[in-house]
Amino acid sequence: MERQEVDGLDLQRCLTSRYELYICLLYLASGEDMPKTGVQDLPRDRFLPLKPPVFMILIVLAEQDAHGYELARQIRERSEGKIRLETGPLYRHLKRLLADGLIVETHARPTTERDDERRRYYRVSRLGRSVLAAETQRLVRLIDRVQQLEGQS
Repeated sequence: MERQEVDGLDLQRCLTSRYELYICLLYLASGEDMPKTGVQDLPRDRFLPLKPPVFMILIVLAEQDAHGYELARQIRERSEGKIRLETGPLYRHLKRLLADGLIVETHARPTTERDDERRRYYRVSRLGRSVLAAETQRLVRLIDRVQQLEGQS
């Protein structure tokens, strides 16, 4: 079967099951690009636990769209200098997050004179927000458990 695309969706991938068709329709309705990985891999728990830099990237992008340099600056600031993402590791994380569908590249640009047309701006996707919420819940449960253990000693 020849590959056909409609609005960026690979129809061959979408038509292999009702579930995958449903997921494809959700992506089509949202206007977001489908992740490059298999649709069957979309449940959010498969991404957990998140590495600290990835967690911080999703937190920053949940609050505002940002380009790479701004992400690195915000992460360094919010982690009080404990997480310092250099260019190579930062863009490897961004590439993986894009491929997994946790973030999307946005074409909306700030109207300021300081903008550089070479910059790529990123935004957290719905799946990314869901994964961020799941990781936050996981960490809260972990902290609660540690506090319970401390109370027992």
